[in-house]
Amino acid sequence: MQIGLGLSLGRGGLSALNAAKIFGSITRQYVRADTVTVATGVSILPDVTGQTAPYVQATAGAQPAWSTNGGPGGRPCMIGNTTSRILNCATFTPAGPCFVWGLIRLDTYTVNRALFGQASGAGLISPIVWAAGGTPNMQATAGTFTGVVPATLGTWFRLEAWFNNSPQDYIKIGPNAASGATGVIGAGVGRSIFGNGGTNFLGASVSELLYADALPSAGQFADADTYAAAMGAAV
Repeated sequence: MQIGLGLSLGRGGLSALNAAKIFGSITRQYVRADTVTVATGVSILPDVTGQTAPYVQATAGAQPAWSTNGGPGGRPCMIGNTTSRILNCATFTPAGPCFVWGLIRLDTYTVNRALFGQASGAGLISPIVWAAGGTPNMQATAGTFTGVVPATLGTWFRLEAWFNNSPQDYIKIGPNAASGATGVIGAGVGRSIFGNGGTNFLGASVSELLYADALPSAGQFADADTYAAAMGAAV
């Protein structure tokens, strides 16, 4: 399988490729579950690009679990829960506009829990993807909510979310999308994975997560979908 970067997506091609190479210069942070430090669980999750500080968790009981082969394509993944697990990066707050891409699995469903959000501060003031509604649905917000998108439990999917406080803002899970202005991004609140503001823990798994400061090109979107689909994630 070939993509626009000219790299083959056989098993060797997948090993050589990553989302930061696909999205290129617009990338601001990129984390992967195959680069972690494991103590009791995941204690350090570095930014592969080196542009931001790592996500950390010093408390053993709050460290996400780690699987060597539970992710898409048999890759590693990090596993949250609904009670305590969370990773924080206090020094990285994406400014608007902000694009987020990831390979994600929703393991359990509890409403008003965050796949990712802010490391500190009350309310919903940063790019957040949130469990919403009475069935497994997700939506994006930075203070104002998009529409809701269905998310099948136990299925790896490609996530996209665009935050620019405009009607074109959207969230996309696999083939399903919903739009709506997400609000103005707050400053200096850091980032979390598996929660928001030190709470709102979500039972989900993450293999990769990327932040960018611009909307990708059509070619980058196509290449990223090819990359995700080659590992078995729904696109």
